[in-house]
Amino acid sequence: MVEPDDERPSQRLRSRLGAIDPSTPEEAAELARWLRQLTEGLTVRDLESRFDYGRNQWSEFLRGRKLIPLWLLQELVAELVPKSGQRLQRGIGSHLLDAAERAAARGRAQSPGPSGRTVTASGGAVLPLSADGTDDVPAAGAAVPAPAPAGDGGPLGRPAADGADGTDTPATGDDRGPRPTADTADTAGGRSLPVRWQRALWAGLVSLSLLAGGALIVEDWQDRKEPNGAGAQTGPVPKARIEATQPPRVSHVLEEAKRKGVFRVGVKQDQPGLSEQDARGEWTGFDIEYARKVVRGLGFTDTIEFVPLGTGVRASEVVARNVELFVGSFSITDDREKLIKFAGPYFATPQALLMHGDSPGKVVLRENGGRTHEDVDSIDDLRPGTVVCTASSSTSVDRLESAYPEKKFEVIKRSDYQKCVDDLLDPKGRTEVVSTDRAVLAGFLATDDRLRMIRDSLPDSTEYWGIGMHLDDPELHRRVCKLVEAVKADGWQDLYDAHLKGPLDGKDNRPPKPDRCRPVPTTGPSGSP
Repeated sequence: MVEPDDERPSQRLRSRLGAIDPSTPEEAAELARWLRQLTEGLTVRDLESRFDYGRNQWSEFLRGRKLIPLWLLQELVAELVPKSGQRLQRGIGSHLLDAAERAAARGRAQSPGPSGRTVTASGGAVLPLSADGTDDVPAAGAAVPAPAPAGDGGPLGRPAADGADGTDTPATGDDRGPRPTADTADTAGGRSLPVRWQRALWAGLVSLSLLAGGALIVEDWQDRKEPNGAGAQTGPVPKARIEATQPPRVSHVLEEAKRKGVFRVGVKQDQPGLSEQDARGEWTGFDIEYARKVVRGLGFTDTIEFVPLGTGVRASEVVARNVELFVGSFSITDDREKLIKFAGPYFATPQALLMHGDSPGKVVLRENGGRTHEDVDSIDDLRPGTVVCTASSSTSVDRLESAYPEKKFEVIKRSDYQKCVDDLLDPKGRTEVVSTDRAVLAGFLATDDRLRMIRDSLPDSTEYWGIGMHLDDPELHRRVCKLVEAVKADGWQDLYDAHLKGPLDGKDNRPPKPDRCRPVPTTGPSGSP
């Protein structure tokens, strides 16, 4: 099947966008050229998925028809440019955006209309213009660099052509050091940055007063000559409508947590290796440390409160807003996604079975009120009617029963898995098997040598754990998703090695792709994308 053009990541972005709109003011066109350099190699679909803006809007930004908001420009630099070059590129981008907005304001003032011309920004702020149609500071357009010629490297210092291996050469280097002179320039990516971009950077350090307004909408009409097939034609031609929008990005959950001075995270209790309290009452485990990384990334350091919740009440407590997030072996399911929003997944694990093995190669089963010792190496060895314990609202038993309907398991449900394990080891207990995610069972296995894991995992039983949150806070979801990506890249492996690798027999593992942090494609009547 052939993918649509805008879904082929191997194709260059600029090869599908077409030329920058010829009616775009030069300052806005220059900003668009800089954006194209910055996003070289990414598709508009890539940009949509990574930066929470639609493909049409990205196309408008990159063709110069709309001005990218300052907050989004800064986010773009933070995501795509190495840290050593971010300050330099933020300065260049901010100056180009400032110049484009000022040019748009001047164009509005110079259009036919009453005297006493002004430009109104969002919030009702009125920006006065002088009699000659310019504002009260020098025109920024004079400092805007011309388009980078082939081989120049552009504002990112990238080679115009791809690297020898067919891939883009990323921007690297250090933006720190002495201020450049007319004869010298900082470097990015190990290449000399064009002096005109250096001038743009230092000019960009001026106050960005128009940007503080948040939104500016300008339409400019002027008499100009437009060539067509029959020759030149003169008349009023509308310039591209320039919009610089800065929609508020507010998380009501985060604002309320700041007001209260505490960020509450729901967690599981008594899950060794994942989530438990030590003798001093300190929370520890993979899920706990993962939650700390995410919550600290949201701006809460010493104000995290862990709230222990049972499996059966996790979703309802999130819906009731009794916790801001839930992090704790929380499998993503269709039914749960009707109630809450998930970020992630951040962990994947198959389901397995835990039994009481009190002698080598033997496990304990119940029979006629007593106990018997039998060989059980796989799930197939379990006899019909085996008593299985799991937690309330767990997905484990459904998978077990669907995979082995002939076993007719007897199911006991407890509030948490610790109670299942206690009943398993109790001589008077009824439990013969504990069923849940292998990573959960491995923690118990490491704490008691009487326990034994059945060799086989349940077929087609991989569970994907996500971070649960309320449905109606998209900004919180966006921020948590970014932190899931960040921890995946730096920190996840250390947490796994420290808390789970040993109990899971030293097996290596990698984090799954966080597909709940990508836009979900719409479906037609047939259900296909």
